[in-house]
Amino acid sequence: MAVTILPIGGTTFSAQTESFISLTCNYTPVSSLLTQGGTLIVVTVTGQYGNTTYGIKDNAATPNTLTSVTPFNFQGTNYIYMFYYIVPAGASPTSFIFTGGTASYGSMCIEEYYAGSSVNVTVTTASGSSTPASISKTTTAANSFVVAGMGCITGGFTGVATTTPQCVQRQIQNNTHNMNSCLVDNTTASAGSITCAEATTASWGCVALEVFLNSTPKILLAGSAKVSTATASTNPTTISYTPVASGNDIIVLFCEMSVAQGSGITVVGNVTTTSLTSGTSITNSNEEFLYYGIAQATDTGYTITPSTTAEMSATLAEFLGVSSLSNMQTNSGGSSSTTATVSVTTTQANDWVIGALADGSNSLTVSGSGVSVQQVTAGTARSTLVSSNGIIATNGTLFTVSATLSAHVFTAIACELVSYTSGVTITSTNQLRMMGVGT
Repeated sequence: MAVTILPIGGTTFSAQTESFISLTCNYTPVSSLLTQGGTLIVVTVTGQYGNTTYGIKDNAATPNTLTSVTPFNFQGTNYIYMFYYIVPAGASPTSFIFTGGTASYGSMCIEEYYAGSSVNVTVTTASGSSTPASISKTTTAANSFVVAGMGCITGGFTGVATTTPQCVQRQIQNNTHNMNSCLVDNTTASAGSITCAEATTASWGCVALEVFLNSTPKILLAGSAKVSTATASTNPTTISYTPVASGNDIIVLFCEMSVAQGSGITVVGNVTTTSLTSGTSITNSNEEFLYYGIAQATDTGYTITPSTTAEMSATLAEFLGVSSLSNMQTNSGGSSSTTATVSVTTTQANDWVIGALADGSNSLTVSGSGVSVQQVTAGTARSTLVSSNGIIATNGTLFTVSATLSAHVFTAIACELVSYTSGVTITSTNQLRMMGVGT
């Protein structure tokens, strides 16, 4: 999995009342998790808001203004407005508010991109009145993405034109008052001329941006999940999770079993049955496991099957920008333990540490500098997924995953997630094994 620009989320909004002078579109960026920031937001708006007073801000505690390109007047008083910014670290917005100069019906589309570093300020525009709405842009750098904002009046957008397989529709908002927006991009980053086209039935306009690749993006926590069972059995249990960027991510899964598993466990995708790779495990009356792998496109969770009757809990996290897992560490403690810990010393700058702490019957309270990502607080296989609070900037940093508990035995596993700054990219789970991370 080479470094590439990845669309990782977005949404739309439409103003159905002409008296509106502003549009508020609710969207929480993926990079708002742990207030990480660093992803690129692109917004397109179609409306009759004029070309003198316009702008968009997020709703962070201290609002941030997005950068605008010149509005494109594609027909009559109809304009396409496009905006972008890199989500600031610590901002954690949950909505974006566009304000125009005059009241209008309007529609808005938002898309979030990972590994987009900046936007070429020279944009391309096009307009017409016959289908499809189409725009071509020649990129100036290898591995750039072309993102096109499209607007049309009457009719509406009906889908990507079949003659342009380069193009994929990310967001579409057809307003019942015929002020329609669509946001599309090319399916794979490439150099040269890229055409984005969308079928429509009326006058249309397009604005195309070139998004440059950040070849060494920060690691990004994209999501997490948990599951637990209240009854001991050998039945399979599925932890549900739909990946943000299947095929371009790493899933790290920790599983806690209330009793040791003599023949281990299996962890497979719930649709493809593709196995995750076993990393390490530790036994201390209970048994804890670490599994990892690249998400498959159709999987919406992972099925865990024990070999010995037990209660279980499992937690997982999805990460982008990880080239490999390394430096797996384990620890355990006896029945009088009141602190569960495991430590990892980073081997290079800008890496991330993730770990899980588990015990049989006590809830754990995260301590130290770690952040609780997921926690199972019931049953006889309780666990807590703990992360460093973002990347660890300095090589050779000792990071301890820790939590307090009532006196009890515990197990702990942690590992280092190596960033792309190492120059290594993953092409398969086998390559992960070649790097000495796995079996």
